[in-house]
Amino acid sequence: GEKDISVRYTVVAHTVKTDSQSVPVSGKVFVTLRQPAAVALGSYDDSITVTGEVAGLHSFSNPGSVDAVAAWNRQGITARLYGQSAATITAHSEQGLFVAIGDLRKKLTLLFLEVMPPGDAAILNGVLFGGGYRDIPSPVIRDFAATGIIHILSVSGSHIALVTMIMIWLGERLRLRTRVTVLVAAAAMLFYALLAGLTPPVIRAVIMGLIALVALLSERERSGGEALAVAVLIMAAWKPALLFDISFQLTVSGTAGLVFFYSKIAQRLCFLPRWLSSALAVTIAAQAGMVPFLAYYFANLPLGSLLSNLIVVPIIEGVIILGLAAALCSLAMVAVAKGILVLASLGIGLAVMLNQGVAAIPGLALYIPPFTLLA
Repeated sequence: GEKDISVRYTVVAHTVKTDSQSVPVSGKVFVTLRQPAAVALGSYDDSITVTGEVAGLHSFSNPGSVDAVAAWNRQGITARLYGQSAATITAHSEQGLFVAIGDLRKKLTLLFLEVMPPGDAAILNGVLFGGGYRDIPSPVIRDFAATGIIHILSVSGSHIALVTMIMIWLGERLRLRTRVTVLVAAAAMLFYALLAGLTPPVIRAVIMGLIALVALLSERERSGGEALAVAVLIMAAWKPALLFDISFQLTVSGTAGLVFFYSKIAQRLCFLPRWLSSALAVTIAAQAGMVPFLAYYFANLPLGSLLSNLIVVPIIEGVIILGLAAALCSLAMVAVAKGILVLASLGIGLAVMLNQGVAAIPGLALYIPPFTLLA
């Protein structure tokens, strides 16, 4: 028969109806449904009515493992529901900005699947829009985790920085005034953040990016430490529980590594060609900032990350640029967009193959026994 797929929606709950009464409620719920693959998925702002049993969230409770329930609670998600029958999804009638962005993301996802193999399409979806790891082949996820660059498979601060840097580079090449370049870069950054779904890492990166652009305008671009401090202060004031979020800790510590260690490491590597010393300094500085957290949470140090950051991450960054170019071309020139996506697919294949080679090198994952926060 027709193939069914499992879909998990994050739903803002309004009302719970039982046999005897209807109760207004608030908060977010995970709703998991089985639905035919051919049926269109629900979009942002659609209404959903579903029958099922509401239950508490649960995750693995192994000692020392990541507390997924606490992470979900920080996002405002407090319960789960498995649909016992077909749900009714009603499309939202008003065409707001978020609905339009959601529709664009859907069209692009279908275009990726039309041109690329499913695994490549899932990877491109992940790196461009943070589509999650569910559809990415598990060997790919395992290899990227082993080499310490799994963050590149989902939208992170580095993606926002990449978009901003491209816009500043284009502004310089076109000899635009600094003010115009900054405005174009800020607009591109905000649009991409909306397209990527405004996840916490993206919001952090946008705050830091906007502060950096203001610093560029006021000719104070060397104030990286202050920009980081302001961004962390804003995020912590908005949601104090973020301080306990692993993603937040890794983003801030990696950025701190870049801010405080990059120039010193680059000076020490001045005997190397400029492009190599710069790439090595970025990788080592970011890793140095994150090392204590990586060791504490994951009990290992991925020594292969240095190699993968040098040879795999630049290819993935190229794929991101191609993917965004294809997204722009798809609005008016679909044939050109498909041609660009073929190149992106070749890039993904090369990155996966090279990373697989690095992951296969013995002894690159250094195990570290668990230790206390004091240590």
